[in-house]
Amino acid sequence: MRCNNVVSLDSMQPTMNLNLTTQRCVEHCKTTFSGVLFQHFQAFLSRIDDTLFALADKADDDTQAVYFNAMRAVRKHRKLMATRFQAQWLLSFADFWRTGRMVPPAGPDGAPVNWTDEGMAAKAVHRYQASLAHLNQAFTTLSGELIEDNNNPFSPHLICDVYAYATQDIQIENKVRLILGKLFERYVMAELEPAYQQLLARLNQFLHPQVSAPEADLSSPSVVSRTVFAAKKQASDPSYLDVVQHGGAKTYEVNDELKADLSALLAYQGDTPKKQDKSQSPSSDNNTHMVNMMFEFMLDDRNLPKPIKTLIARLQTPMVKVGLLDKQFLQKKAHPARRLLSELVQAGVKWNPQEGQGGDTLFGKMSHVVKRVLVEFEDDMTLFEDLLNDFSAFLEQEGRYAQAAERRTTQIKQGKEHLDIAKLKANSEVDQRLRAFYVPSAVRELIEQGWANVLLLVYLRKGFESEAWHNAIQVLDEVVWTCQPKNDPSERQKMLRMIPKLLKRLRTGLNGISYDEQKTLKLLKDLQAYHVRVLRGELDISVLHRTPVVQPEVKPDSDATPTPQVDDAHLQQAKTLDVGIWIEYLDENHDSVRSKLSWKSDMTGTYVFVNRRGVKVMELSLNGLASLLRRETTSLLEDVSVIDRAMSSMLNALKR
Repeated sequence: MRCNNVVSLDSMQPTMNLNLTTQRCVEHCKTTFSGVLFQHFQAFLSRIDDTLFALADKADDDTQAVYFNAMRAVRKHRKLMATRFQAQWLLSFADFWRTGRMVPPAGPDGAPVNWTDEGMAAKAVHRYQASLAHLNQAFTTLSGELIEDNNNPFSPHLICDVYAYATQDIQIENKVRLILGKLFERYVMAELEPAYQQLLARLNQFLHPQVSAPEADLSSPSVVSRTVFAAKKQASDPSYLDVVQHGGAKTYEVNDELKADLSALLAYQGDTPKKQDKSQSPSSDNNTHMVNMMFEFMLDDRNLPKPIKTLIARLQTPMVKVGLLDKQFLQKKAHPARRLLSELVQAGVKWNPQEGQGGDTLFGKMSHVVKRVLVEFEDDMTLFEDLLNDFSAFLEQEGRYAQAAERRTTQIKQGKEHLDIAKLKANSEVDQRLRAFYVPSAVRELIEQGWANVLLLVYLRKGFESEAWHNAIQVLDEVVWTCQPKNDPSERQKMLRMIPKLLKRLRTGLNGISYDEQKTLKLLKDLQAYHVRVLRGELDISVLHRTPVVQPEVKPDSDATPTPQVDDAHLQQAKTLDVGIWIEYLDENHDSVRSKLSWKSDMTGTYVFVNRRGVKVMELSLNGLASLLRRETTSLLEDVSVIDRAMSSMLNALKR
């Protein structure tokens, strides 16, 4: 069986072209990591018996039998499980360095054995994403092959597959197998960070033995990517130049030459290549130093989401190499490598984890670009031009879709608000007159259900300052006036002349809103009958002079009372927030969300936010936005290039 094989890297075929020194580094890494991993696996095995016994103690008779049978099965296979786990992990590790690819463990029938609970491996990858990213980068540099989470021999995916292989022959029920999986996740998968830290420390010692462990900040897994880089010095030079950044995080050996180089860098950033004095280009060491510093400050920028930082960090090594090949790389804002880096970073600022990381997403596209740089870049800068053009086209296409979606969102909201304001204005004009004057029920129905909608349509089409609006208001006033008593003969004469034209205008207006024709005929007939009574003086004066009943305002329930507005700095900030600004906050699921203020209404105090794709993610009132800004987890994203901000931070740090 495969588990009985004794594995040593000394016998592996160097298909990756690893030299002897590198093979020894890989062997040390294997010993360091496997020691911690196998220790945790033994801890997992030792917890199974106690856990199953405790569950059996609380279970009924039938379930107790299931747990006791499982305990016996595990005891019987415990030594075999440990042996299989250790041997298979070592064999898979050796297979990777022999072939350059990960092969799942094989069962007795030769079929691959994969762990079915992808969630366990995915959670572990997310938990250790920073450590894994820097391990991937370090091993990519060592092997010359692109190493990623799914083909890293130290990845959680392989560990889960090996666990599935080691436990495949145990005859236990599925619910017990799930319990074992939870124990494995708790005592092995959740305890890998110390192993990754030791692995990073071992790599640091191997790749740069001059820097002792206390000097380097090994608490951060990015120390390897910050301290180690091996690249060809020149295209014609077959030897490799080791460029090392001394010290730990944010610790730099600053001298007058470096200060001068950095000052010149910041001074010349906007110049064209023809205006630059190449004699003032930084030295190779200082250029490398400044690229590392730029990445250090850039990756500390709070505007970048953590997954994007992990992705961008993998470009540090290639960008150092670019700096070695072109000493004016940082001075040229138009340099294709710098422009590509800037485009990637700025696009990442607006990325939301909810978008996912698939191949057709922004994150997937960025991953593709990073992979091509890691695999293909040697010394040809046209690669960055090609990738920049491709990525820019991708962003442009996404931008068009986002603009269209955002435009639709804004138009819908503006239309709804315009409709609400129109309803409010029309109802206000109607209520104002019906509160001041008495009209019979038929006329009230005509006004409230019919003419109010005419006013609404005129407002929406023409606006409240148009002639059509004033004409519609005039009809409303005339209807109300003709329903009042007329004691003066001149008023009755005026009313007689007015009625035919008024009825015609009423009929035209109601037809314009497609009001029910039968109802229109009936209401106009009732209005004419009432007009006859007005002209004959047959109205009940006591009723007409009665004070109109004012409907009391309906007060909301105490539970629905809105939160009182707090006039503080956050409210003022909400009032002055500009359209287009990006904010980051936590949603109800405590997930980080980044959204842009797409539209705000000065009339209703409504704020609409959209995501990078132009889709509405939230709509807030002024008070609601102020409450959001008061949260410590909410922040405004700065509208400044992350790279430019990093360069300024570098100069400020050196000045101090």
